[in-house]
Amino acid sequence: MHRSLVVFVCFFSALLSHHSLRAQVQVQAQLTGCTQDSLLLFELDGIALRPMAVLPLIRQDSLSLLNVTLTGVPEGFFLIGDGQQSGTRMLILGSEPQVSLRGACPTLAQAQVLGSPVNAAYEAALKATGEWMNEHQRLIGLYRREIQMKKDPAPIAAQMAALDATKLSLLDSLKARFPFVAKAIALRTYLSYQNHGSSELSEPDYFAQSYFRFADFSDPAYQRMPLVQDAFKQYASNLAQLGHSHEALLDYVQAWLDPMDLPSRAHKTALLGLIEGFRGQNEDAFAAMVRTYLASYPQDNPDFLNQLRRQLASIEARLIGAVAPDIRLPSPTGDSLSLHELRGQVVLVDFWASWCAPCRKENPRVVRMYERFHEQGFEIFGVSLDNNQARWEEAIAKDKLSWLHVSDLKGWRSIAAAQYAVSAIPYTVLLDREGRIVAKGLRGAPLAAKVAELLEMR
Repeated sequence: MHRSLVVFVCFFSALLSHHSLRAQVQVQAQLTGCTQDSLLLFELDGIALRPMAVLPLIRQDSLSLLNVTLTGVPEGFFLIGDGQQSGTRMLILGSEPQVSLRGACPTLAQAQVLGSPVNAAYEAALKATGEWMNEHQRLIGLYRREIQMKKDPAPIAAQMAALDATKLSLLDSLKARFPFVAKAIALRTYLSYQNHGSSELSEPDYFAQSYFRFADFSDPAYQRMPLVQDAFKQYASNLAQLGHSHEALLDYVQAWLDPMDLPSRAHKTALLGLIEGFRGQNEDAFAAMVRTYLASYPQDNPDFLNQLRRQLASIEARLIGAVAPDIRLPSPTGDSLSLHELRGQVVLVDFWASWCAPCRKENPRVVRMYERFHEQGFEIFGVSLDNNQARWEEAIAKDKLSWLHVSDLKGWRSIAAAQYAVSAIPYTVLLDREGRIVAKGLRGAPLAAKVAELLEMR
């Protein structure tokens, strides 16, 4: 037997007390187009493929054959191939005594899996849940359109309920026949708020609290499940758009991470998904996940850790808790105004523009808030992304915006917008009396409540 395979077998045998195992797994393959004399067996460790064994190929005419028996394989996802995306096939091993592949080495990722009901069930379920996710999004769009048009959304809600029932039926079926697959599909089983929420919980809060309701992250099965990363990436990407406060968002995320062992592969994989999901969507949540990753896995791949450190350093100046970068720009009268000169007051940096309809719609609420809190030490520093001074000044007058205003009249090329990574307006940054960033993106009642809190802290 090949020396690497001996090491691999011994490695698996050492795990007998920690995992649900099969005594042996026979891996067979009949492949074409192979130029190598062996394949590698990998496990996925976060972002890296970790080689576990060399699997020798036997040439027979135009075919390359693989026939290897592995002892003590822990149930989970593994990869067979050359480590390249197109030449590597993911498989569930450890659930059945035998798995067979038919395909070509250069495109092994597309190889057919034979004699493995558990892999067939997983691939069918993965396809079905992908289709259901798309259908859920379609129905949500229709439901919201009906509400906007003041029509009865009940027929759409009924379609959502039917889709929910289909999801649960599949999950129950998998639990009975393929428990490991059921645990994977639980990561993709989200039921509609319209049929499973309550009046006590808003839809954003329901999403945050219920997305993984069918997954038990204390289960060791999730230690060998790369789908955890994809699921947490999708969760974070959606969560970042729902308007939660920074504190609430991190609390929701931490509630899913808490059941996981630390450090562990499941925890590491979930963090990687969160980092990717928050990247470009929510800088503060991204930074929090990066910091957690750096603290939890300081011995990880040095290049990857340095990359995370560089990304963190590039945004640190504008994160919650940091002293806000100064903005010094002309006012409508040409005077130079500085954000840092407002230290000692609670300040709202309000990015807006005369041409921005949502900004103009929000302005009356901002006016009321300014009138309510200004005498208590609250100031607004309006930063316009206009490029036409006359229109800028006209909007200030028409909307009765009696606070401080600045602009370099460069539109989206505004220096201030670049400093604060503004990608959409209206956008707000709230500062305490020391000039530190305490909240971003708040509007309406949550913003007024936070301003009141800061003013009372003196």
